[in-house]
Amino acid sequence: MEEMTVRVPVAIKSKVTEGLKAKLIADLQQRLDLVEQDLQQIEFQAKRLLSEQAKIDAQGLIQLRQQIEEEKQKRLNFKADVAAKLKDAEKLELGSEISQGTME
Repeated sequence: MEEMTVRVPVAIKSKVTEGLKAKLIADLQQRLDLVEQDLQQIEFQAKRLLSEQAKIDAQGLIQLRQQIEEEKQKRLNFKADVAAKLKDAEKLELGSEISQGTME
């Protein structure tokens, strides 16, 4: 006998409690801290790489600078996104429902 499995996406929702709100805020704050550390690390490594590249090849210096700026911009965009989510999390009202994603 053949068997068939039907998968149905189900929305997961949570009721906002003080504990959940505190956890969401703490998680988002931790993400912001990690992104800030990444940005500092990029700056530190960029100085070293740029000085090494300047000794080797001035043409490669332009490309390296562009790559570094692209990486910094990615991190800054992510940081802005997380900061916006943090503001939203701080505004959550106790007892309201929020979506936590979906499962099958």
